[in-house]
Amino acid sequence: MPLSTLDARVAHHALSGNRADIKMAGERSARKTIHAAALIALAVVLAGTAPAPAHAKTATDKPVLDAAAVAVPDQYGADTAQQIFAQGGNAVDAAVAIAFTLAVTRPDAGNLGGGGFMTLQIDGKPYFLDYSAQAPQRSTRDMYLDDKGNVIKDMSAIGFRAAGVPGTVAGMWEVQRRFGKLKWKQVLAPATHYATDGFTVDASLQKRRDDAAAKFAGKTNFGAYFAGLKAGATFRQPELAQTLGRIADDGGREFYDGQTADLIAKQMYGHGMISKGDLGQYKARWRDPLVADWNGYRVVTAPPPGSGGIALIQLLKMKADLKPVFAGLDLNSAPYIRLIAQIEDRVFADRQQSAADPDATNVPVGKLTDDAYLAQRAGEVKQLQEQEVAQEKAAAEKAAAEKAAAEKAAAEKAAAEKAEQERAAQAASDQAAAAPVNAAPAGASSASAAQAGADQGRAGQAGGAGAAIPGSTAAGQVNAGPANAGQANAGQANAAQANARQGNAGPAGVGPASAASANTAQAGTVQGNVGEASSGQTSVGQLRAVPANAGEANAGPARPVQTNANPVGATQANTGQASPAQAAASQPGASQPGADQPTQPAQPSGTASNTPASGDAPPPEKPQTTHFSVVDKWGNAVSNTYTLNGSFGSGVVVDGGGFLLNDAMDDFVAKPGADAGDRNTIAPGRRPVSSMTPTIVLKDGKVALVIGTPGGSRIFTTIFQVMTDLYDFHMSPADALAAMRFHHQLLPPKVIDWEPYRPITGDLAQQLKSMGYTLQGQTFDGDVQMIRIDGTTPQPAADPRGVGVARVYR
Repeated sequence: MPLSTLDARVAHHALSGNRADIKMAGERSARKTIHAAALIALAVVLAGTAPAPAHAKTATDKPVLDAAAVAVPDQYGADTAQQIFAQGGNAVDAAVAIAFTLAVTRPDAGNLGGGGFMTLQIDGKPYFLDYSAQAPQRSTRDMYLDDKGNVIKDMSAIGFRAAGVPGTVAGMWEVQRRFGKLKWKQVLAPATHYATDGFTVDASLQKRRDDAAAKFAGKTNFGAYFAGLKAGATFRQPELAQTLGRIADDGGREFYDGQTADLIAKQMYGHGMISKGDLGQYKARWRDPLVADWNGYRVVTAPPPGSGGIALIQLLKMKADLKPVFAGLDLNSAPYIRLIAQIEDRVFADRQQSAADPDATNVPVGKLTDDAYLAQRAGEVKQLQEQEVAQEKAAAEKAAAEKAAAEKAAAEKAAAEKAEQERAAQAASDQAAAAPVNAAPAGASSASAAQAGADQGRAGQAGGAGAAIPGSTAAGQVNAGPANAGQANAGQANAAQANARQGNAGPAGVGPASAASANTAQAGTVQGNVGEASSGQTSVGQLRAVPANAGEANAGPARPVQTNANPVGATQANTGQASPAQAAASQPGASQPGADQPTQPAQPSGTASNTPASGDAPPPEKPQTTHFSVVDKWGNAVSNTYTLNGSFGSGVVVDGGGFLLNDAMDDFVAKPGADAGDRNTIAPGRRPVSSMTPTIVLKDGKVALVIGTPGGSRIFTTIFQVMTDLYDFHMSPADALAAMRFHHQLLPPKVIDWEPYRPITGDLAQQLKSMGYTLQGQTFDGDVQMIRIDGTTPQPAADPRGVGVARVYR
């Protein structure tokens, strides 16, 4: 590095960066001027001995990409990046500017009072910055327990005692000083503008605000500051604008050592745990990123205290080891989901036993990401899969054998019944043929049937008119009264409505003529209790005319007739030429509405179209964090995830500062021995385990993918699924983000969470349930922001589940 460049860098930081050493406002004293000169001289002396950190500050570097790009949670972040790139800033400048802007326009997750992780690829080298929140010095192991040792509800999540020491401002200050190209004030200018002049609130932000207001009501000062956060309103934050102005003027340490620190300490006094001493000692920490090779790519991701980086590498490698087992399985089919769930069981088991702050507890990162260890774990999945497939095959074979035996028995029974029916039909036919023909009295219009009650077990021929039909009713000749009672020959009637009875019906009863009503010219469809589709047919002999006073003869159109198991004496007869009457066999339940009706999937709008069954309501799931991805034209990349933990953090707004404090203390184990055991218990200065997983993927040393998402423990399972869709199933970025996601973890066992955007329904749901899984709805499953680089062209994409913006800058 040329000496002049180093001089300029040190002078820039001395004169415009750290206001704790050099005051830029007002008159400079001679002592301070000498102090600045001394810093420059010291830099000159050390130039030949102290290696300077890698940086990307040379504006004359030749671009390696066609453009810069971002994927961010809202339009204001995208506009901010555009302004920074237009001024010659790089990916780090843009990332820091976006972070401060989101603290204004996304106060539910963007922040000054929280913390986060940042993964970087700068000048061909990977870096990782941990600026997560940490426990105050006055924290104790059992600070959230009552006298009986029980957890006090909400104390670690709402209010003053929920807040850890914030790290965001320290992290942004540290990374911009090391790798940024622009002046610090330039980077903060967009955020200051939005805080001063305001921004337009969208409906989704108001919804989150309303939910938070209900949660914090009467417990914090949240409502006093954010009551005006209404859709369509221009929301201004003058106190936050003043805080940003102080940080811009005095540097990032102002937040920890200056007036802003005083405001925080004053707010906490008598209520919370954070002191000015806690703020003064806070430092963002550079850690070695977690790096692993996978399928020809190099994955750069979060190390501990992040648990997500280890988990992501385990997921990717175990799936790769199981490639032969996955071969031929459709993406997100039931067998595919089961395999992924079995992998996730092992990942979450390792996470529960090992995740911790590496500064307090040894975390066996090497073992957990070792190829041999993961091959062993994958082997467990393969063995379990083979056992389950064998069990399913045996069960299917048993079911098939039982079905075949049942079908054989049914066929034999049917054959025997048919033979009996044929014998009975022949006997009935013979009896009907031999029956005498007697004239009925003039006043009677009833049909005297030889055999009227018939069912599955009886059949007959009607006067030899045709072959026996199983389940039909055989009737003899019907004789009319004297000729003067009506027309002598009313024609041939080959069919009439009969009352079908399941079982043996008795002989046809003959009622008085006045009870008979011939009201169907054509035989109606009869719905009755019948066994087979062909049953219910009625064959009747010749029908003579009945006396005129025997009843009305309606020759109108056919009407459906409901048959009952009553005697035939109440039957209705047909006059004129009648066609065969066929009773419809009613299938039990066939007319019942809503019998296991499949629910249509949700449209890609983020709105669910179905509701879980009673008792299976979606569990609450906080958005928790926010993420953005950035690449510049020089090939540098930033993947940044930061958080207030819960939506709007603890709900405590720093009076006079205008920003929210986190509820990071809720990420510790409140009751030692529960959950992750003692590894993640509360202790002064400790940083809680986090699932944040900002990730960069390299191909041949160059950035191929920048990705991350909010979502709690779903963060790394979501990133894993999107990466799988991209690289294993060759989807476009947009398609990979729109694809279905699911989540499974060790506890609760055998539970698969589905998401509203692409719910698990229909046959897929039934198949998973048959495998022993319980399906559970959830309300949130990520807001992925990613950039894939194809050759030299960045392809940013924002999750359709959110309101993010993907933008390219040329």
